[in-house]
Amino acid sequence: MSASSRYRRFHIALRELPPSLLRAMTEVDQQRHVAFVAQTPDGHIIADARYVHLDEAGHDAEFALAVADSHQRHGVGRAMLQRLMQHAREHGVRRLVGDVLWDNAPMLAMVRALGGKLVASADNVSVLQARFETRSA
Repeated sequence: MSASSRYRRFHIALRELPPSLLRAMTEVDQQRHVAFVAQTPDGHIIADARYVHLDEAGHDAEFALAVADSHQRHGVGRAMLQRLMQHAREHGVRRLVGDVLWDNAPMLAMVRALGGKLVASADNVSVLQARFETRSA
């Protein structure tokens, strides 16, 4: 991923993941921390979509999405996010939320196109919170 794509995903400039973040991203139990990847036929990972439960009941979860630069704007991110939302719905998650930088126009457009809502973040003026209702409360 380019520096710009890494910044859009992590909201900070990173050359490589610090050990604590690497550990958090790779300790996936597919229950409270669910992750999917998309791969090329030769096995290169080109996208990652995940959510982590925010509450004990599992009704709310935070999502994140990253797509390799060479595969952006080809529908990979949309397909990954749709699959993530379907999985969340099937497993009792009612709401997915995720922070999106205010100037990440492609992601903001995709959120809107998939029926998500964008609201100002109470904690950070440089991000909007994307919210998807996956099922009725």
